[in-house]
Amino acid sequence: MGIIANYLSTFFEEIYEIKLRVGALPITATNHIQYYLSWSPEGLVNEYYRLCPAIIDGISVLAEPLDGYEFLTLDGIGYEAFNTSGGAGDLISKLKHKNIKKLTYKTIRYPGHRDQILFLKEDLRLSKEEMIELLSKQLPHNHDDVVIIFVEVIGKQNGQLRRETYFKKIYGDRDLGISAIQKTTAAGVVSMVDCYLNEKIKKDEIVRYEDFVSNKYGLMYEF
Repeated sequence: MGIIANYLSTFFEEIYEIKLRVGALPITATNHIQYYLSWSPEGLVNEYYRLCPAIIDGISVLAEPLDGYEFLTLDGIGYEAFNTSGGAGDLISKLKHKNIKKLTYKTIRYPGHRDQILFLKEDLRLSKEEMIELLSKQLPHNHDDVVIIFVEVIGKQNGQLRRETYFKKIYGDRDLGISAIQKTTAAGVVSMVDCYLNEKIKKDEIVRYEDFVSNKYGLMYEF
């Protein structure tokens, strides 16, 4: 997402806000938590317990996980999003020269999920280790998933307030036994390796979007 956000930011003379929103979700959900495991429970729970790098009012901060609740509509479907860790730290430092007023990374979930996590974390006071153990044992694993990616940049273009967006849904491949999160993670990593081997990665710079999608792996992320 950082590569996409950096690409969209090139269309602006002045950037007010960058929103990074991503979620790995089951295609269908019938439980109260509106979620099933499609990847590491340790990685999932870490996102809910660690502080979240962000830019607020032009200042780099560490926001609380599960805060910053918002409702958003993507392709006509309503979702919720809230702060989680791990999605914006490196991007914040590399875009510092652009004087961005606000930059946030949030996880997309079906409405109601955050309340269930807050109940476990705050009302029942589960530690991170207890949460991992509980979800690992009681939450079914699911391979019919979808990865949703949404990036929005708001700022001034030719003196006018405008927005540029990127939105994509990526599904798994049941015939190959590959989930959406496996597919997107592998494609992103291998595309970066391809960029490295072709000397398209420069120190302290974000890989250009054009270079990232120029190989068969990164094509998955093309507009």
